[in-house]
Order: sequence, then C-alpha cells, then structure tokens
Amino acid sequence: MIDSQLGPPLARTNIFDYHFGVSHSEEDRAWDTFLQETPGGHHTQTSLWAQVKANQGWQAVRITAKEEGRIVAGAQILLQSLPILGSVGYLFNGPLLANDDPVLQELMTQELKQIARAHHIQILIVQPPKTAGVYAESLPNDGFSLGNVKIALAAT
Repeated sequence: MIDSQLGPPLARTNIFDYHFGVSHSEEDRAWDTFLQETPGGHHTQTSLWAQVKANQGWQAVRITAKEEGRIVAGAQILLQSLPILGSVGYLFNGPLLANDDPVLQELMTQELKQIARAHHIQILIVQPPKTAGVYAESLPNDGFSLGNVKIALAAT
C-alpha cells in the first residue's frame, strides 16, 4: 500500500511495475553489474565486499527492485548479531536507485523496514550515497533518525 501523503499516483508509474526480491547469495553478478553501471554505485555494496565482510562475521542480505526484468534499485545490508544489543544492520552507500521515481523510493523504504523486521534488526544504520538527494532527505519522514554515526572510514 502506498501512503496517501505521496499524492496522486504518477501517470508514468504503476506500483506493479516494480518487482522486489531478496537474496542472501554470496555472489550476484547482476547486482554487481547494476552497481557498476549506475551513478553512485560503490564497492561496499558489491557481493565481493559482502564476501570480504563475511570473514568478519557479517551476513549480507540484498534487496533488488526490478522493472521489466532489469534492476532499477536495491540495497545490500550487512547484518551482525552483537551480544546484548542483538542484530545490527548496516547499509553504507545505499540504497541505490537508478531513477528519482517517488513511488520507487517509497517502496524501497518499505522494503528496508520489512527486512529489518524479518531479521529482527534492532538498529539499522542507513548511510545513503551522495547521489541519493531527495531520497536521503525523505528518510527522517519515514521513521529514520538523523545521526552522526560513521561506521566506515572516510580516509586512512
């Protein structure tokens, strides 16, 4: 269901045009190709990075949105179970969206929340890519809190 605050449906987009999928696979060439071809794609979202982080106890869950069989948006969340705190999810440089469709943005946010519930994530840290623009600005309106947590190093 789409929140009525989004206004009237867009003529260009029908919500049924997007098909979401979830993957825990170690290797995902289609996802990696999408990252390579889409502005804002980052190595920390690749399946290879998930394999590297698996050696440190992280598990990857990948959400993809497809339109006409092509990936148009997605996110790779790294999960880790911590003592006392519980499950933590970390999404660096994501989600990545190939277009500015507000319906796709809203659906992606809902998918993030659904994954968080399904994996019993107590804290989900989302650090969108610099290209996220309006999407990043909308996250506080969708229940996310602004914070200054920096998990990934900006430089060494």
